[in-house]
Amino acid sequence: MKKLLLFLSLIAFIALIGPTSSFAQTQRNPVLEEFTGTWCQWCPCGHDIMEQIKAAIPNSIMIGYHGPA
Repeated sequence: MKKLLLFLSLIAFIALIGPTSSFAQTQRNPVLEEFTGTWCQWCPCGHDIMEQIKAAIPNSIMIGYHGPA
């Protein structure tokens, strides 16, 4: 009888501390990476597009990798 009570208590405890936020919405931040270099003729256009995305999605994270010349 003690084992049954212990088992049921354990099941109830696990059910109570289980994942309560499985359906909760988490805020995500989009990350945009730009690989660029001084030799690239299209990079100014890419930078303009990144600025447009930043204006449209304010919580986005922009990362620019500048390669060697």
